[in-house]
Amino acid sequence: MTKVEPTSSSILDAEWWPFGVAAGWVLSRNERFAVECHQETNPPIAAVRNAAYQWRWDIKVDGCSLGRRPIMLFPSEEIAAEQLQAEVDAARIRCEDNAYSAVNIRSRFPQIDYPDRVRVAASMWQGQDPNKCRRISLSHAAWWIASTQGTTPFALDDRAAWASAFTPLLQSIVDKDVQVFGVVAQPPVQKVPADSFDGVPVEYPARASEGSGGSPYQHGYHAFVAADLLAHGDRYYARGKREAIWRGLQLSTVDLLKCFRKNISGSGPGAPVIYDWDEGFQFMIKELTQRGDPLKENATPGWKSDADVGRAVAAHLLLKDGAEPDHKHVMKRIKPELIKWRGRA
Repeated sequence: MTKVEPTSSSILDAEWWPFGVAAGWVLSRNERFAVECHQETNPPIAAVRNAAYQWRWDIKVDGCSLGRRPIMLFPSEEIAAEQLQAEVDAARIRCEDNAYSAVNIRSRFPQIDYPDRVRVAASMWQGQDPNKCRRISLSHAAWWIASTQGTTPFALDDRAAWASAFTPLLQSIVDKDVQVFGVVAQPPVQKVPADSFDGVPVEYPARASEGSGGSPYQHGYHAFVAADLLAHGDRYYARGKREAIWRGLQLSTVDLLKCFRKNISGSGPGAPVIYDWDEGFQFMIKELTQRGDPLKENATPGWKSDADVGRAVAAHLLLKDGAEPDHKHVMKRIKPELIKWRGRA
C-alpha cells in the first residue's frame, strides 16, 4: 500500500524560503523533498540530512510507503548547502533572516528537466572528466559511467545506480583491461594487483550502501573498497586490517576510455549513441550462421580465427565519428558468446 503526501504549496509559493527548503531544493530539485526539509533543527542542515535518509530508504509511516526514493544530486547535504551559499554570495543575492529569495534559487538551480541542459549541469555537482586528466579516481570513474559521461544526472545515494557502474568497472579491472594505482602509506603511487578486486564489495559514495544501522562494512572484519567522491579519496581495506592498505585509488584514463567510451557528440537531445553490444552479438551470430565456424577446415578466406570474428564485430559497431571499440576488449566480450554458440552448433 502506498500513501502519497501532498506537496505543501504554502512554503514553496512564499517569496522567501527558509534555509532547509532552499538547501533541500538545491540538493534534490524536488518540491516535495524540499518541503519535508522545513523543520526546526540544530544545526539547520540536520533537517535536510534527516529528510534525505527518510527518502533514501522510503521509511514507512503507519505501515505505508510514501513512495520516496534516493534524491541527492550532491555527494552530501553539506556540499549542497555550501553550493547554495556560494551562489548567493557570488550573485550578491539579498537574504533576510537566513531566508533566500525563492525566485533566485529556482533560477540558479533549475529543475532537472529544464530545457537548458548546460545550465542544469552547471548547477549540479560534477565529477572528474577522464578526457582531461591522465588518471581518475575510482569513484569518479564510476560516476562518469553511471552519468553517461556526465550528461545524465542521477541520485548519488542510489545504490542501484552505483552498482550498474561499479560492477562492469571492477570486472574490467579484474580482467586487467583497466589498471589501478594507489598509495600504500605515502607516495610514490604504485600499481595495485588486479586480483585484489575479484569479488570484493564496494561501500558506495554518498552513504548509498548504508542501512538503518550504518555501513554494512566494518574495518578489520571485511575486505572492501570504500568509495569516496570527496577529499578522502577511495580506499581499499583488507580483511583483518583496520587501516586501509591502499589509498587514493586511481585508474588509467586511457584504459577507462577504451573500455567505456561512449560517443555523445552530435547526438542532440536524444539518447546517446553507444557501443550496442546486444546488436554486436546478434551480428556475430548471423555471420557465424552464414559463414560457419572460423575454426573449421572449410572456413572461408578472411574468416579463419576468432580474431577475424572480433574484427568483424568491431567494424560493425563503428561509431559515427569513426571510433571503434578496442580489439582486446571486443575479444573479451564476444568470447563467452562464441562458447555458447559452439555449444549449440
